[in-house]
Amino acid sequence: MCKSSKFLVDKLNMLDVKFKSYNIQEDGKLKEWLKFYANWPSYPQLFIAGKFIGGTEIILQLCENEQFIPLVPSECIRENVLARIKTAQN
Repeated sequence: MCKSSKFLVDKLNMLDVKFKSYNIQEDGKLKEWLKFYANWPSYPQLFIAGKFIGGTEIILQLCENEQFIPLVPSECIRENVLARIKTAQN
């Protein structure tokens, strides 16, 4: 796993977001197709419900601006995070 992929996985785990990952190094055709589909030249790439969101830098910007969690479906957020968010808002 490359450094930026590990960083992104660590960030998602820290946010308690449920996710799946796929090692694109194992499938060269998929690797090239995803670059075309997302119109994004590098990896990692993050998709939510089939929609390309961005690479590591974009995800970090969204997190810093508190715009990432609203993009994540509620069923993909572990319950303890929702409780922490509600507590912080009160």
